[in-house]
Amino acid sequence: MSSDETPTLNRAQREASERLDGPLLVVAGAGTGKTRVIEERTARLLERGVPPERVLLMTFTRKAAAEMLERAALRHPLARRVDGGTFHHVAYRIVARNFRALGLPRPPTVIDPDDAANAVAAVVQRLGLQRDRRRRLPRKGALQAAFSRATNLRAPLADVIARDLPDFVEEVETLQRVRRAWAAYKLERGYVDYDDVLVMAAKLLGLPDVRDRVAAAWSYVLVDEYQDVNAWQADIASALAAPHGNLMVVGDPKQSIYGFRGARHEKIAGFADDVPGAGVVHLTDNYRSTQAILDVANAVMAQMESRIDRPLRAAARPGGERPRLTVVEDERAVADLVADALQERLGEPGALGGHAVLVRNAYLSVPLQGELLRRKIPFAVFGGLRFTEAAHVKDLLAGLRVLHNGFDELAWLRLLQLLDGVGETTAARLFADFSDPDALAATGDASPLARARRRGEQAATGKARAALQGLLAAFERAERAASVAESYDHLLAWYLPVLARRHPHEPYRQQDLAFFRVVVERYADLGSLLADLALDPETTRQAVNAGAPDATEGLRPVTISTVHSAKGLEWDHVVLVGVDDRTLPSPWAVRRAARDGDDGELEEEKRLLYVAVTRARERLDVVHALFGRQGLQRLSRFLEDPGVQATLEVTVTQRATFADEGGPTLDRGGLLAALAGDEDA
Repeated sequence: MSSDETPTLNRAQREASERLDGPLLVVAGAGTGKTRVIEERTARLLERGVPPERVLLMTFTRKAAAEMLERAALRHPLARRVDGGTFHHVAYRIVARNFRALGLPRPPTVIDPDDAANAVAAVVQRLGLQRDRRRRLPRKGALQAAFSRATNLRAPLADVIARDLPDFVEEVETLQRVRRAWAAYKLERGYVDYDDVLVMAAKLLGLPDVRDRVAAAWSYVLVDEYQDVNAWQADIASALAAPHGNLMVVGDPKQSIYGFRGARHEKIAGFADDVPGAGVVHLTDNYRSTQAILDVANAVMAQMESRIDRPLRAAARPGGERPRLTVVEDERAVADLVADALQERLGEPGALGGHAVLVRNAYLSVPLQGELLRRKIPFAVFGGLRFTEAAHVKDLLAGLRVLHNGFDELAWLRLLQLLDGVGETTAARLFADFSDPDALAATGDASPLARARRRGEQAATGKARAALQGLLAAFERAERAASVAESYDHLLAWYLPVLARRHPHEPYRQQDLAFFRVVVERYADLGSLLADLALDPETTRQAVNAGAPDATEGLRPVTISTVHSAKGLEWDHVVLVGVDDRTLPSPWAVRRAARDGDDGELEEEKRLLYVAVTRARERLDVVHALFGRQGLQRLSRFLEDPGVQATLEVTVTQRATFADEGGPTLDRGGLLAALAGDEDA
């Protein structure tokens, strides 16, 4: 196919794909075919005679790069040989090939965040800080995350500690010492973590000789999802294109939602000003959604303070069903409403796979997950761990498992290691004592739990003894409880101080456990609860792919996803829940704006809503719970906006059990007689 034979391109797409030389910014709104532009532009470069190895495509996932190049190969077979990969992949190649310029004896080994956190722990131990009772430091994972955030934001560590770990602001100098020692530790051993790879590559490209040698490998640089780059990534892209100036970046400022990872929204917003001679092409024709859905998205966009983009227009789906905002009583009513709608579609082949429920935070889907489990409606969870896989929920599950089966060794070991003064070795010794078959037979104890209560005083010493006694007392109360939910409450009362000690600055974990109780209280039998929460390929599996078919029913599961994880995806019907003003925007964004006058994170929350809305092709439902964990909940300020309200059909409902649906009525005189005690018993 020649360059002129591209009838599928609209005028803006054609302009973006034909402008091959010089810097170019393509502002591609949601669903406007930006992938098509990258594919077409790649094919045109190859048709011009540019060797495929001279074209570099950088993305944020290898899958995205592979899919774009595979589709481009339909236009030109050499596209499969284009040099494509993620920023981290390209950066590591630069580091590995220039390790001597970094003073390294050999190419470094990349370590993952868990290994990086273990390295932090090793450094703390080498510095002797774990023995210094005058100092209290964050846990290794929290410390590694703070170091990572400071690196990605290019922010002083003190600022990150003040924001994320405020209880440790007086230890900033010590933490900076740990950070320096940690960096030295990694260099000494030839380790680099994910952040180090970007920093090293950017620093190498800051050396003119290295930059010219590395950049000479490519004549054209294409960058996808440019709104998500951090400062290091933007520097790498700019340096690689410096010798020739042929840099095309594609992205949507309205979809910049990864500020917490260091993404710099201003990099795409300011590209045309920062890069001399840069052209700008706007893609505004949307091929995904109905105009009715885009009207909501455009109204959200109109609230944004800084934008370089334009309203979206439905090129393929004019009109459409008006999106609905439904107000219900509480979170359980939300779960019932969504589950009812999904259950109606169970008999339709493939219907569930076209549905997605999106949430701001993963824990908000817990009531819905519990209801879908109960109704055997298949679902796939994306975005963070499913709630039963989160460490704090697994801790409570371990307690319920021991309550159900006192011989559950793994559950025992997990619980015991939560106790002060009990490590892996002591936990194993305690369980061996509690579960000794000869001792159980001799005493007549029915299970290790019964023996533990008998042996608790003698089995442990020091502070472990008191901690163990507290756990066993909770079990005794849980065993006497009249319901599964009451048993859970007794174990939760024991666990909350443990949780506060282990995770002092993570209140969302308590919210998870409160939501977990919503699931628990629906069960009269503990065994049934545990069975339903076990890994089940039909109903509770976290699918690898949202379109993965159910093995026995031939059903594609409904998707439950955080908005962040849904970016880049689309469904026929999207339901957005958790839209109260304490959730969207996040409390932190509101406090930051009020305290520091910084609206940056508040603006990102608006973009998050925009991303959620634009995932829907044909139908969009927004469901708001009037009452939540903290009482009456105001609707998100972004949805209260008059412009947005004008695009929505608003419905207020109640639980069916509270509604008067007609039918027989009581005689008023008879009712008064009954209330007054005047009728016969």
